[in-house]
Amino acid sequence: MDLNLFWFGIPLVIVVSLVYAATRGERVSEIIPNAIHTAVWTLGFLACVFGVFWIIT
Repeated sequence: MDLNLFWFGIPLVIVVSLVYAATRGERVSEIIPNAIHTAVWTLGFLACVFGVFWIIT
């Protein structure tokens, strides 16, 4: 498996987090903290799933 493929996930998580946060609020002061919170939560979840799959294999 090519680990360089995982670098595509970082911009994807950032964009998804920004879009999700922008649908919840209209002010930038609300969007940025919510986007950061969502990105951290998403990356944490993906890391847990990756860890489980790594242990299984």
